[in-house]
This record gives sequence, structure tokens and C-alpha cells, in this order.
Amino acid sequence: MKRLLVCSLGHGGICHYTYCLADALHLLGDNVTVLTQDYPAYELSGIAHTHRLKPVLKVGIGRLSRLYTPFANLQCLTLEARDVPLVHFQWPLGPRTDHMTWRALKRQGKRIVYTAHNVVPHEVGNKREGHIPSLYALADAIIVHDEHLKRQLVTLCPEVEDKVHVNALGNYN
Repeated sequence: MKRLLVCSLGHGGICHYTYCLADALHLLGDNVTVLTQDYPAYELSGIAHTHRLKPVLKVGIGRLSRLYTPFANLQCLTLEARDVPLVHFQWPLGPRTDHMTWRALKRQGKRIVYTAHNVVPHEVGNKREGHIPSLYALADAIIVHDEHLKRQLVTLCPEVEDKVHVNALGNYN
């Protein structure tokens, strides 16, 4: 199966998790492409990859780039997803980008999987009213890492209970 994994962060735990997930999916026979942000530099670039890596997602740093970044990412994601049935998001890209992109992908008939590493994000920019619950509603499947997180998510959004799946966090080694 062709899969597009979207990891907005090119550094830290989510980056490492996505690398391991892409590697595991490759071992199962999947053809995986990982999209990540183009800034800061991807910290795992020196490691061998079994998947394609494309650091093509834009980061809105300045005032002007925050205006065009959602549209640039929308264009990038819809083009990259044209031949894949499933897009798996590892992290929100931002309230404006997420909703616009996810709706466009759904109109193209794509299935969306979202890994809720944090049921409620710690980052201030992703806490806009209703942002995360509305993503949960748009997702075809939601992955959490333990039963406690599943209960937390279902308490927050009871209507998505049937979409929530527990996949224990694996060993990064």
C-alpha cells in the first residue's frame, strides 16, 4: 500500500517516532513517503532511510510567510497525496492549514489517520477553540498510545469513540 506520512516536525520525538513508523510500515511492504518541514533542518538526514523523505512543508516564521504558508502546504500535500489512498498525520500543522488541507484531502477521497500523541496539545498555537476536536471529527481513524489517552479523548469527543485505536508506543531502538 502507498502511504503518505506527514510529520510537521523535523526534530525531536515526533520526528523519531515517524521514522520508526515509516521503517516498520516498509517492513510490512508499504511504500512510504514522509513529508516534513523544511525548517529547521531534518535531524535524521544522516541515517539510512527505507522510505522517501521530502522536507517540503513550509513553516510560517515571519508575518508574510504566515499568510502564504497554509496555501503552500495545501498545494504540497494535495500534490503529494494524489496517488495514495491514506494520509497519516503525526502532528498538527496549524489551525488554518489543518482544516483546509484535511477537507481538500477528504474531497479527493483520501482516508486520514491521525496519531494523537497528545490528546490536547501543549503548544499554544494549536489550542484554538475547537481546532483539535474538529480534526478528530474529520479523521477516519485516530491512534493513541494507551488506554488512559483513549479515555481522555473519548471524554473530550464522545462521537469519535469508534475511530479511536490504541497502539502502544514502541521502542525507538
